[in-house]
Amino acid sequence: SFGTNIRKTGSAETMDGYYSAILFGDGDNSMTSTGQFNVIGGKTNTISGTSDACTVWGGRQNTITGVISRKAAIIGGFLNTINIGDYSFIAGGVNNTINTSSSNASIISSSQSSIISSNYASIVGGSNHTITTNSGKSGIFVGDGNTITSSNYCSVIGGSGNSINSANQSIIMGGYSNSIAADNCIIAGGFTNNIPATSHKCAIIASNNTGFYGGQTNAVILAMTSGNAQ
Repeated sequence: SFGTNIRKTGSAETMDGYYSAILFGDGDNSMTSTGQFNVIGGKTNTISGTSDACTVWGGRQNTITGVISRKAAIIGGFLNTINIGDYSFIAGGVNNTINTSSSNASIISSSQSSIISSNYASIVGGSNHTITTNSGKSGIFVGDGNTITSSNYCSVIGGSGNSINSANQSIIMGGYSNSIAADNCIIAGGFTNNIPATSHKCAIIASNNTGFYGGQTNAVILAMTSGNAQ
C-alpha cells in the first residue's frame, strides 16, 4: 500500500493508492487504483485504474475503473460498472454500465442499461435501456428497451422499444416501437409511429402506425387507425 490507507474489514483484500479505505462489508474487495481518497464497502467490489475520490458502497461485484474516473460512485446493486465516468453515479440495479467518458451521468434502479459517451444523461428504472453517442442531457425513465442515440435534451418516458435518433429536444411518452428522428417532436402513446428527419415540430398523440413525410408543425391527435400525414 502507498500513503496512509485504512483497512477495517474482510480478508483476501487488495489495496493500493493513497489515503484510501476499505470499510465494512464481507471482504474480498479490491482497491488497485493508483489514485487517492477512494472508499470501498460491500463484497467483491473493485476500484482500479487511476480513479480519484471514488466510492463503491455496498452491493457485489461492482467496479469503478478507467484511465481517470473522478468522484464517481456506485451505491449497492450487482455487476454495475463505471468506466471513465467523472462525477457519475449508479444506485442499485443489476449489470448497468456508464462507459467511455460519460461525465455527470446517472443510472438509478435499472437493470442491463447503459450510458455511453453522453454527458449529464440519466436512466431511472426499467431495463435494457441505452443512451449513447453524445446524447447530452437526455433521459430514459422506466419502461423496457428504449434508446436515445446522438440526441440532446431528449426524453423517453415509459413504453417499450421506443427510440430517438439524431434529434434534439424531442420526447416519446409511452407506447411501443415508436421512433423520432427530428427536432422538437412528441409522440405520446400508440405503437409503430414514426417521425422522420424531414419532419420537425410534429406531434403524434395516441395513434397507431402513423408517419409524417416532410413539412413542419404537423399533428395527428387521437387518430386510432392507421394513416399517413403529409
